[in-house]
Amino acid sequence: MPDADSMKDVFISYAHDDSREVVKQLTQELQTMGLDVWQDDISMSLGDSIRESIDEGFSNSRYGIVVCSESYFEGTSEWEFNGLVKKHIKEGDVILPLLHGVDHSYVFDHSPSLADLVSETITEDNVESVATSIYRVVNEDDRESDVWGEGEDGSLFQSVDIRFQGNFQPNIGDKITITSWRNHNAPSLNQLEATEILDENGVEYPSSSKGTVMTIDTIEEPLECVVSDIQTLRSGRAEFTVRIRKSRLEELSDDPSDYRML
Repeated sequence: MPDADSMKDVFISYAHDDSREVVKQLTQELQTMGLDVWQDDISMSLGDSIRESIDEGFSNSRYGIVVCSESYFEGTSEWEFNGLVKKHIKEGDVILPLLHGVDHSYVFDHSPSLADLVSETITEDNVESVATSIYRVVNEDDRESDVWGEGEDGSLFQSVDIRFQGNFQPNIGDKITITSWRNHNAPSLNQLEATEILDENGVEYPSSSKGTVMTIDTIEEPLECVVSDIQTLRSGRAEFTVRIRKSRLEELSDDPSDYRML
């Protein structure tokens, strides 16, 4: 059993045949929210055991996301899902079922015990709201039904476009900290020019940009964020998108007088 520091936040158990694309989107969304994700890509065949797969996932993760689909139920037995539910109850409501391409009655026909767990429906159109529900459960450690199974309106995070002049080469999913920035359109925070970045290992990347008069926000706490998209990466310049908690951005002043000129 791995120690707590090495465990993932969630694992995702799903059938490759009919859930690959939606799981790909969900994984990226969870990663841009800062969660560590472990995927279990199942190709069901004679003798495969979902329960064994789930057990392995739980040994490496705090929570398990089970994507219920037609392919996921092929070749499995009710006793496997009974074991899954027992694990869920024993370990304290740690399984988060998602329905993809099937409804509750379909799940009930194949596994009444699994259907008894609170679930949410996931499609390619609501991945962000489902990811928000998962994020709330993992980070607030709140396993009540008013957090899971009711759905969420909107995201907890906002996308911000970042420009950086300097030798910084981010990857999607990287956790970074923006310790200072310039902002052409203060107090709008949709586009920023970062002037100093720390990567997740604490390595500092100062900007080489100089001389342009812009507004700059002086902050007491840096902006912690996750890289969600890459536009341009070349020597001495990076343009990318990050996800930042909306509540963190809302803490920043919208009064232009609180910003100073370089």
